[in-house]
Amino acid sequence: MSDAASNPVLEIVDRVLGDLALRDRMFVGRRPEAGETATIVIQAGEEGRHRLALPELGSVESIETFMADAQAHLGEVIGQPVPRCPRHDHALVGEASGREVAWVCPDGEWRCVVGKYEECT
Repeated sequence: MSDAASNPVLEIVDRVLGDLALRDRMFVGRRPEAGETATIVIQAGEEGRHRLALPELGSVESIETFMADAQAHLGEVIGQPVPRCPRHDHALVGEASGREVAWVCPDGEWRCVVGKYEECT
């Protein structure tokens, strides 16, 4: 996914998907759809394809919606909350504020920047 280095939207997408993937369970990746520039298809495992709208970087709501949609789909495919709060048995919530995009415990007890989940846990 070398195109992410030159595209800030795809960089966020890749960080979100990387945090949602359980390394020991299945591959999670993305691909563009031919002729479609506003969406991507995420693939979990060999069969699980799901189309998502790309987030708009200038919109907190758009980024958070992308995170929640990807999280809901992959949590259902994997069969457990992702990414999981290291202090509780629930999913973290995606939060975009200012220049930071993070995973946050709904109880307010833990957070990490998107793309650093594995490192922080």
